[in-house]
Amino acid sequence: MIKNMQNIEIGINDFINIKDNDDVVVIDMRSDIERSYGNIKNSIHLDGENLKNDPPHDANKNYIICCSRGKTSYEIAKELRDRGFSNYYSLN
Repeated sequence: MIKNMQNIEIGINDFINIKDNDDVVVIDMRSDIERSYGNIKNSIHLDGENLKNDPPHDANKNYIICCSRGKTSYEIAKELRDRGFSNYYSLN
């Protein structure tokens, strides 16, 4: 479970501690080229448009979005939260 449900951003230390939890889904938005340098184990790959238009929405899961710099993942997590998806976070 994610400790601070209000905060959109999750730091790397918290991420390392929770990434393998059953209720956590990691969404990797990086390009195929960026992902070729290293993948996050068990992450799913979605581009930003697909994520915004059709976000996964299991209320029993917490979704952590990651991108190459943290800016796009933050913006998408914020947009999804503004639309009522309170279980979306951005890896910072």
